[in-house]
Amino acid sequence: MSNEIELPESVGMSSQRLNRIGVAMQRYIDNGTVRGISTMVMRRGKVVHAEQFGHRDAEAGLEITPDTIFRIYSMTKPIVSTALMLLHETTDFRLQDPVATYLPAFGATQVLGADGSLAPQARPMEIRDLLTHTSGLTYDFMEDTPVGQLYRDARIMNDATRTLEEVIDALAKIPLSSQPGSRWHYSLGIDVAARLIEVLSGQPLGDFLAERIFGPLGMTDTDFHVSEEKASRFAQVYGYDDNGELLAGEGFPGANFLRDPAFESGGGGLVSTAMDYMRFSKMLLNGGELEGVRILAPLTVELMH
Repeated sequence: MSNEIELPESVGMSSQRLNRIGVAMQRYIDNGTVRGISTMVMRRGKVVHAEQFGHRDAEAGLEITPDTIFRIYSMTKPIVSTALMLLHETTDFRLQDPVATYLPAFGATQVLGADGSLAPQARPMEIRDLLTHTSGLTYDFMEDTPVGQLYRDARIMNDATRTLEEVIDALAKIPLSSQPGSRWHYSLGIDVAARLIEVLSGQPLGDFLAERIFGPLGMTDTDFHVSEEKASRFAQVYGYDDNGELLAGEGFPGANFLRDPAFESGGGGLVSTAMDYMRFSKMLLNGGELEGVRILAPLTVELMH
């Protein structure tokens, strides 16, 4: 995909109307809602809008640029899900297979009831449950289930020294918040899927993604950390203090994206640029292919949808 910006009218869009995006984004910068924004629009395979507003590091006076690298957090999930579906095409696992077939510890994982009692899984957690957030898993920041507190107590997401394998092994020892397949609940399911990728491929997650997705798609700035030579392009992240003012600081305690992490989080660990992610998105829109490189079969992309 060319980095050139095409005329919106060439794909049936209005330059005048797309210009409204910049007015709205600048308003967010001016009123202090956010520090920096990067926007991009593609239609019919052509990028017709790409603008940057504000700063990637306000304290240092560094503005957002087209190649600014961002933490993409849960936008990691579609990439890891795509990687697992790539293996679905090339290995003999089925989406209906029990997770415990490949990660045996989940065969003994129980379910915590509303009354505090523990029960066995009514049916095994299946691989498809991981991808659709119906596995019974949760997140440590979820307050609607006591299992979230068990995650916090076990520091499931807050121990940078553990590998993906070690995190998932620890997770399997904690009860599920609901029976597999019984309800939708945002969760660590994609991190478990990431561990499945390692087991099925025999490679570390980062190596598999680099070899099978990032390299082939030309996603040169997407990784689980920002290398030293790219650090000047890495955006600061901001949150709100108690007074509602923007404050620079890492989004998760102990996270450091300038180091190659022990824990490669399949649910939220990647960094990327707007153009890299657009290349990934275009591959999916094209039915699994980009610029002559095929990642997935069209039927697999249709199944994912």
